[in-house]
Amino acid sequence: MIIRNVQVTDLAKLLSLEEQVFGDCALNAVSMRQQIDLFSEIFFVAEKGAEIAGFVIGGVSVGKSYGWILDLVVRSEYRREGIAAELTEKCIKTLRRFCKSKILLTVEPDNSARILYNKLGFKDVELDPTYFGVNSPRLIMELNIENGV
Repeated sequence: MIIRNVQVTDLAKLLSLEEQVFGDCALNAVSMRQQIDLFSEIFFVAEKGAEIAGFVIGGVSVGKSYGWILDLVVRSEYRREGIAAELTEKCIKTLRRFCKSKILLTVEPDNSARILYNKLGFKDVELDPTYFGVNSPRLIMELNIENGV
Protein backbone atom coordinates (compact mmCIF):
# COMPACT_ATOMS: atom_id res chain seq x y z
CA MET A 1 0.00 0.00 0.00
CA ILE A 2 1.12 3.52 -0.80
CA ILE A 3 -0.02 6.65 1.02
CA ARG A 4 0.42 9.78 -1.05
CA ASN A 5 -0.94 13.29 -1.43
CA VAL A 6 -4.16 13.66 -3.37
CA GLN A 7 -4.12 14.62 -7.04
CA VAL A 8 -6.87 16.31 -9.05
CA THR A 9 -6.98 13.22 -11.25
CA ASP A 10 -8.25 11.25 -8.20
CA LEU A 11 -11.50 13.22 -8.10
CA ALA A 12 -13.84 10.68 -9.77
CA LYS A 13 -12.54 7.76 -7.68
CA LEU A 14 -12.76 9.80 -4.46
CA LEU A 15 -16.34 10.81 -5.19
CA SER A 16 -17.31 7.21 -5.91
CA LEU A 17 -15.79 5.98 -2.65
CA GLU A 18 -17.27 8.87 -0.65
CA GLU A 19 -20.73 8.05 -2.02
CA GLN A 20 -20.34 4.32 -1.30
CA VAL A 21 -19.54 5.04 2.34
CA PHE A 22 -21.71 8.09 3.11
CA GLY A 23 -24.57 7.84 0.61
CA ASP A 24 -26.75 10.96 0.68
CA CYS A 25 -24.37 12.64 3.13
CA ALA A 26 -21.37 12.37 0.78
CA LEU A 27 -19.41 15.40 -0.36
CA ASN A 28 -20.45 16.49 -3.84
CA ALA A 29 -18.04 17.14 -6.73
CA VAL A 30 -17.75 20.87 -6.03
CA SER A 31 -16.98 20.37 -2.34
CA MET A 32 -14.50 17.54 -2.99
CA ARG A 33 -12.67 19.54 -5.66
CA GLN A 34 -12.46 22.52 -3.32
CA GLN A 35 -11.03 20.29 -0.58
CA ILE A 36 -8.35 19.15 -3.05
CA ASP A 37 -7.56 22.74 -4.02
CA LEU A 38 -7.46 24.05 -0.45
CA PHE A 39 -5.88 21.18 1.45
CA SER A 40 -3.75 19.14 -0.98
CA GLU A 41 -0.84 19.16 1.51
CA ILE A 42 -3.00 17.50 4.18
CA PHE A 43 -5.26 15.37 1.96
CA PHE A 44 -3.91 11.82 1.66
CA VAL A 45 -4.91 8.82 -0.43
CA ALA A 46 -4.15 5.16 0.33
CA GLU A 47 -3.62 3.16 -2.86
CA LYS A 48 -3.61 -0.59 -3.27
CA GLY A 49 -2.63 -1.32 -6.83
CA ALA A 50 -4.69 0.97 -9.05
CA GLU A 51 -7.49 1.25 -6.49
CA ILE A 52 -8.02 3.94 -3.89
CA ALA A 53 -8.49 2.01 -0.66
CA GLY A 54 -9.15 5.09 1.45
CA PHE A 55 -8.45 8.76 2.05
CA VAL A 56 -8.28 11.38 4.77
CA ILE A 57 -8.79 15.13 4.49
CA GLY A 58 -7.18 17.50 6.96
CA GLY A 59 -7.87 21.21 7.27
CA VAL A 60 -6.53 24.18 9.16
CA SER A 61 -8.67 26.90 10.74
CA VAL A 62 -7.60 30.20 9.22
CA GLY A 63 -6.11 32.56 11.78
CA LYS A 64 -6.43 29.97 14.50
CA SER A 65 -3.99 27.53 15.98
CA TYR A 66 -5.87 24.30 15.39
CA GLY A 67 -6.58 21.81 12.66
CA TRP A 68 -9.33 19.42 11.67
CA ILE A 69 -9.63 15.92 10.34
CA LEU A 70 -12.56 16.61 8.05
CA ASP A 71 -13.14 13.25 6.40
CA LEU A 72 -11.80 9.71 6.76
CA VAL A 73 -13.01 7.02 4.39
CA VAL A 74 -11.85 3.43 3.90
CA ARG A 75 -13.35 1.09 1.32
CA SER A 76 -15.30 -1.63 3.15
CA GLU A 77 -13.20 -4.53 1.82
CA TYR A 78 -10.02 -2.91 3.19
CA ARG A 79 -11.26 -2.19 6.70
CA ARG A 80 -9.48 -3.78 9.68
CA GLU A 81 -6.15 -3.66 7.79
CA GLY A 82 -4.78 -0.58 9.56
CA ILE A 83 -5.41 1.77 6.63
CA ALA A 84 -7.53 4.19 8.67
CA ALA A 85 -4.82 4.33 11.33
CA GLU A 86 -2.05 4.97 8.80
CA LEU A 87 -4.03 7.68 7.05
CA THR A 88 -4.99 9.36 10.33
CA GLU A 89 -1.43 9.23 11.68
CA LYS A 90 -0.08 10.77 8.45
CA CYS A 91 -2.69 13.52 8.65
CA ILE A 92 -1.91 14.23 12.32
CA LYS A 93 1.83 14.36 11.61
CA THR A 94 1.27 16.86 8.81
CA LEU A 95 -1.24 18.96 10.75
CA ARG A 96 1.33 19.33 13.55
CA ARG A 97 3.42 21.40 11.12
CA PHE A 98 0.59 23.91 10.70
CA CYS A 99 -1.18 23.86 14.08
CA LYS A 100 -0.06 24.84 17.55
CA SER A 101 -2.71 23.68 19.98
CA LYS A 102 -5.12 20.96 18.91
CA ILE A 103 -6.65 18.82 16.20
CA LEU A 104 -10.41 18.30 16.16
CA LEU A 105 -12.71 15.86 14.42
CA THR A 106 -16.34 14.83 14.55
CA VAL A 107 -17.71 11.31 14.45
CA GLU A 108 -21.10 9.67 14.78
CA PRO A 109 -21.41 8.69 18.46
CA ASP A 110 -21.77 4.97 17.71
CA ASN A 111 -19.10 4.78 14.98
CA SER A 112 -16.43 2.18 15.76
CA ALA A 113 -13.79 4.64 14.49
CA ARG A 114 -13.96 6.17 17.97
CA ILE A 115 -11.79 3.28 19.19
CA LEU A 116 -9.07 4.26 16.71
CA TYR A 117 -9.33 7.92 17.61
CA ASN A 118 -9.03 7.12 21.33
CA LYS A 119 -5.92 4.97 20.65
CA LEU A 120 -4.40 7.93 18.81
CA GLY A 121 -4.99 10.18 21.82
CA PHE A 122 -8.25 11.93 20.93
CA LYS A 123 -10.57 12.71 23.83
CA ASP A 124 -14.33 13.28 23.80
CA VAL A 125 -15.09 17.00 24.12
CA GLU A 126 -18.78 17.47 23.41
CA LEU A 127 -21.79 15.64 22.03
CA ASP A 128 -23.65 17.98 19.68
CA PRO A 129 -27.11 16.51 18.95
CA THR A 130 -27.66 18.77 15.93
CA TYR A 131 -24.14 19.17 14.50
CA PHE A 132 -25.35 18.57 10.91
CA GLY A 133 -28.98 19.47 11.63
CA VAL A 134 -31.92 17.73 13.25
CA ASN A 135 -31.22 14.09 14.17
CA SER A 136 -27.57 14.37 13.07
CA PRO A 137 -25.55 14.09 16.27
CA ARG A 138 -21.78 14.19 16.23
CA LEU A 139 -19.24 13.66 18.95
CA ILE A 140 -16.54 16.31 18.82
CA MET A 141 -13.14 14.86 19.70
CA GLU A 142 -9.85 16.66 20.35
CA LEU A 143 -6.16 15.80 20.26
CA ASN A 144 -4.02 18.19 22.30
CA ILE A 145 -0.75 18.88 20.43
CA GLU A 146 0.60 21.73 22.56
CA ASN A 147 4.17 21.14 23.66
CA GLY A 148 4.36 17.97 21.58
CA VAL A 149 1.59 16.24 23.57
